[in-house]
Amino acid sequence: MSRGCITFLWHMHQPFYFDRVSGEVSMPWVRLHACKGYYDMMSLLEDFPRIKATFNVVPSLITQLDAYCDGTAKDKFLEYSAIPAKELTPVQKKFILREFFQANWDNMIRPHKRYWEIMSERGLHIEPDTINDYTITKFNAQAFLDIQVWFNLSWFGYRARKRFPALNDLIKKGRFFSEEEKRHVLSLQMQILGEIVPLYKRMQDSNQVELTTSPFYHPILPLLFDSEFAWRSMPGARLPERFCHPEDAQEQINKAVAFHTRVFGRAPKGMWPSEGSVCPEIIPPARNAGIEWIATDEAILAHSLKTHNVYDHLYAPYRTRFDSADMDIVFRDRGLSDMIGFAYSRNKPRDACNDLLYRLRRIAREQWRPEAQPLVPIILDGENAWEYYYDGGESFLSFVYESLSKDDMLRTATVSGFLAENGGRRRMDNLYTGSWIGHNFDIWIGDPEENDAWNCINRTRKFLKRYEAKHGAEVSGLALAWEELYAAEGSDWFWWYGPDFSTDNDAEFDRLFRMHLQNVFRAVNVDVPSYLFTTLLRKHKGLVGRLPVALVKPKIDGRITDFFEWQGAGCYECARGDKALALGCRYLTHIYYGFDLQNLYMRFDLDTASGIRPEDTSVRLDVYLTCPQVYRLTMPLYLEMAEEKVFTLECSQHGIEFEKVRDYKTVAWAKILELSIPFADLGLQPGQRIEMQASLKNDRIEMMRFPKEGLLKLTVPDENFEAKMWVV
Repeated sequence: MSRGCITFLWHMHQPFYFDRVSGEVSMPWVRLHACKGYYDMMSLLEDFPRIKATFNVVPSLITQLDAYCDGTAKDKFLEYSAIPAKELTPVQKKFILREFFQANWDNMIRPHKRYWEIMSERGLHIEPDTINDYTITKFNAQAFLDIQVWFNLSWFGYRARKRFPALNDLIKKGRFFSEEEKRHVLSLQMQILGEIVPLYKRMQDSNQVELTTSPFYHPILPLLFDSEFAWRSMPGARLPERFCHPEDAQEQINKAVAFHTRVFGRAPKGMWPSEGSVCPEIIPPARNAGIEWIATDEAILAHSLKTHNVYDHLYAPYRTRFDSADMDIVFRDRGLSDMIGFAYSRNKPRDACNDLLYRLRRIAREQWRPEAQPLVPIILDGENAWEYYYDGGESFLSFVYESLSKDDMLRTATVSGFLAENGGRRRMDNLYTGSWIGHNFDIWIGDPEENDAWNCINRTRKFLKRYEAKHGAEVSGLALAWEELYAAEGSDWFWWYGPDFSTDNDAEFDRLFRMHLQNVFRAVNVDVPSYLFTTLLRKHKGLVGRLPVALVKPKIDGRITDFFEWQGAGCYECARGDKALALGCRYLTHIYYGFDLQNLYMRFDLDTASGIRPEDTSVRLDVYLTCPQVYRLTMPLYLEMAEEKVFTLECSQHGIEFEKVRDYKTVAWAKILELSIPFADLGLQPGQRIEMQASLKNDRIEMMRFPKEGLLKLTVPDENFEAKMWVV
């Protein structure tokens, strides 16, 4: 008779990289992890039918897998992998050299001689300007083909290699791959992606595996309920403007349960609240959605019970109640879970297995009671840990599963299976509010960057509610707008804001967060406000260009009348300030901005090779000024072709919906576009700051924004401005 029950809960999740508006997927991790962890972990269990396990599958992950399978996902990494190596452009070659070595060096690159050779020649540690026109000349077409193959080949896990022997043949070959072999690799990749959901459903239907869910876009539920709940575990923390929307928490749970049921054919009984984040208030909405149990970390148990000796309380299910709703809870053994996630990979697989089994048997001996068998919840990330095992974790997991299959003292069960077999529950009257990291929410709120992100969500949500109230709940695009707002509520974006964690992709995660909020406006055909085009990262580099250093008073005639008339103005170099413009999609080359004591002056230099025709009056230039009221100056780009040679001043309280103030004739276009507007008309006094962005639109489609990230800034001058600049 067994004396201890082990429940493995493998959490499968990726950030929501998918842009529903454009179809673009900016990072390849859903696709690559599918060929490794998602497939390996479930497929391996087919060899061990006595092992039961629980897989927590986040709905936003499955949504992205579906986008690959139905062809709507546009993955640049996949696109550049498929291009024949001889046809790669310089820009594509630079991208491949920069990005196609994102894998664990020790276990996924170094073991493959050719892959490591190319990476070493490229440079192990690169700066943004390391990969340049000279660098790409060091590698011929065959080298780029080998990189394309290796980047995708190295991400196949052990179960895929076992199923498709051709993958092992290519690994042995190592170099001089052909385009046909590359196509086969990419074809097998897509085949595996298409088999993930059927495999998971088949294992669920065999009752060997339980599938559970998380809130749809992986948000921190307590912070959706009320951001001030953070003070319960972070007293004194500086928090953003209060965000209090229990209805969003309920919707994220409801959507998850409905989606999971539709995809897998069974409603989930269990839920891993994102990042193990819990509070009493999440119990009723989870219960209302049909969830019977949740899981979180042992630190939450310790603080709920107000005990330092969690060991004697950990290995049992609990039941808590809030507002007449009951919920079962299990608490992860942090030590054992972290050993698998972070420590055992550095040890021999058999030794690591023996250590885990020793610890499990000791718990079974010490915690067994005649009336209650101990439950040991091992809960961790089901994908990322395996990159750090030399063989993807195959040997270690196989040893563990084989040992547990034969062990007389230990058995495995799904969480729901154990709860159904064992009716006893310990009572918990006061569930602590916190997460699995530090038993608080410090990772996701309280830092200036994190707070700025919450304020962006808050501001955007208020707009969406106003729009819904004005136009009705059935208006076109509104459902997509809400989806994008919910996606922005996901925890992943906040993980990378603030000082806690950093990655080479910080800027991309920042862009993705703001992209989802931008899509709220795009979905309902409203201009995206300028605050969503400004990076929230406090450590980003300054813009390329110069600030105003002297007063100017140019003649507004659309011509460079005099070389010196703009000499003291600020200047933003568009092409150097934005990497995307290096791809050839330039519309403006320079933006000049300056002033005298009464007026703001702006000049826009057009790129003659932009492809915009002067007769195309649908192309408009909008200039956004925040000071702190938000203004928009709007006009046709080619003013001479317009019926009226004016620009329009518009005003907005929130920077979203604008109302016309008046027209101005102080604008001209010939070789360049020049305009002026009095500071007084903007309600500005000396010493006040102005933040600026320019946007080019074709009808309502934004073609380009300048700067793409960040703002141009200036301070309204006083009569001492030039004297102060002279001293500087």
